[in-house]
Amino acid sequence: MEILFKYMRSCAFCGNSWGKVEWLCKGCEENLLKRIEVKNRKISECIEHQYLIDWFPGDSFVNQLVYSLKGPGLIKTYQNLAIIFSSFQEIKAPSSLFYPSKGERDHGYQWGVSFSDLFNCSLTPLIKEKSLKQASLSYEEREGLRFQEESYGGQKPCFVDDIVTSGSTAKSAHRALGQPVKLTVWSLFYRRNL
Repeated sequence: MEILFKYMRSCAFCGNSWGKVEWLCKGCEENLLKRIEVKNRKISECIEHQYLIDWFPGDSFVNQLVYSLKGPGLIKTYQNLAIIFSSFQEIKAPSSLFYPSKGERDHGYQWGVSFSDLFNCSLTPLIKEKSLKQASLSYEEREGLRFQEESYGGQKPCFVDDIVTSGSTAKSAHRALGQPVKLTVWSLFYRRNL
């Protein structure tokens, strides 16, 4: 069924289904590329956040973009986005990659696999409780997520997540990793709450 879905899927923006469309048709992809640039911000003194797209409230273009990245058969899309992400800024290969999600169909996981493949490094889940549905938790509850304790041998770890809003999940990951001097977070979107 996933293979059939992949070949029948139309462009998430214009609806064009001519030929094989994995995510966006050529024209819509070109429009998207005009909007992308890797940006940096600090979540805390020790956590640096790099992201591709600002997601402002009421931005229908980005709302549709986020929606289009859900579902099966998008690993090629995530790989393309990882290449775009790494080409916009000089990004060094991390020693260790971690992600917060619970399963292999999750968007954060697909985003992480793309970097793992690109840089040929390991990808490790941090979340301990697979029953938690992170997206439905409040910011305070996300800060209290119980992550697995991970040893990264003094190397600089990188945490990947598809969307960062308050940074609560990244702060929990930072604590779970033993509060390294520097933790880099790579995301597709920074969702602004204005």
